[in-house]
Amino acid sequence: PKWTKSLGFSVFNIWKDPAFAEEFIEQDGVPEILKVIENGSGNLRSYALGTLREAMSYVSGMQVVCETKDVLQLFYLLMAEDNDGN
Repeated sequence: PKWTKSLGFSVFNIWKDPAFAEEFIEQDGVPEILKVIENGSGNLRSYALGTLREAMSYVSGMQVVCETKDVLQLFYLLMAEDNDGN
């Protein structure tokens, strides 16, 4: 499904359920979160960043992030945007 603010908020809120979290990671949810972070803005990006933070608290989620090409560049660009006041 297309990520919307409502979906992002819902995913962020049910993330505390370990069964949901592991299934989300297993079903390639982390790369989708990264796409939302890269292309989204405002609350949608904020919810996606919170969801990514939660995903990275699981070993499997951290592995996906570490194995994702260009993820460090994305993080750098986000920090640069923040420093530019955007």
